[in-house]
Amino acid sequence: LFSVLIANYNNGNYIKETLDSVFAQDYTNWEIIIVDDASTDNSKDVYAQYAGDSRIHIYYNEENKGVTYTKWRCLEYAKGELCGFLDPDDTILPNALSLMVNAHSLDDDISIISSRYYVCDENMNIQRESGYLRIPEGESYLTYMQYAPWPFISFKMSKYKLTKGLNKNNKIGDDQELCLLLEEVGKWHVLDDLTYKYRMKSNSLSNHRCYECEYWNIIVWHEACMRRGLNPEDYSFRRFKYRVDCAFMTKDYKLGHILLAPIRYIRTIFKKHNLQV
Repeated sequence: LFSVLIANYNNGNYIKETLDSVFAQDYTNWEIIIVDDASTDNSKDVYAQYAGDSRIHIYYNEENKGVTYTKWRCLEYAKGELCGFLDPDDTILPNALSLMVNAHSLDDDISIISSRYYVCDENMNIQRESGYLRIPEGESYLTYMQYAPWPFISFKMSKYKLTKGLNKNNKIGDDQELCLLLEEVGKWHVLDDLTYKYRMKSNSLSNHRCYECEYWNIIVWHEACMRRGLNPEDYSFRRFKYRVDCAFMTKDYKLGHILLAPIRYIRTIFKKHNLQV
């Protein structure tokens, strides 16, 4: 049984397309667990369209609790031997679950499997394909700064139960924490297959609250270092610096960097001669 886990908050305009992509799977032994984080849009109306299907289970937070808590609840209700989170504004390709199931069956020691994906615009028009990202020998997800493998990620529930589980008190950072936890209890396998369509939205969490996301990512990185007996300053701060540098290297930032070059040069001269800047 494969548990497709969906943490939804106000994605009523997209979630039908998301659910239909599960129904289109060539692997049919699945369940859908939806935990709604007190949505205020038309999400309930969409759920009602699937009320007669016993494979869909819907739960509600009494108040808005945030994505990590909501995903933690998804995992509490999941009954599948395999699980995978599907964002409520994205879709999976028809062979996504069968590819994951087949790959997991090859090795009991595999804890987590990631794959390639399509990056799409807001209307789900494909813009590009992700690369085939693998962690180099001798590195881990924690230590390899350049690695960001999701979506689509699946994992064995038996392996997840060996971890401390998601910290439901964290607001964000759930994707990072899940990967860090799962690589501590088993192997990480990467599929060179496209399984997922990721919708880029201008008001997405990663774009709209990027610095808040990075703050919580550093928290889960720090916790992972402490679990592994590593110095957090060697990894969590490096991760933060790398991510911020990447975020800043936009076209606007590069243009501003060029325009401000003369001012930086003047400041350097002033400091060199101990003059007041």
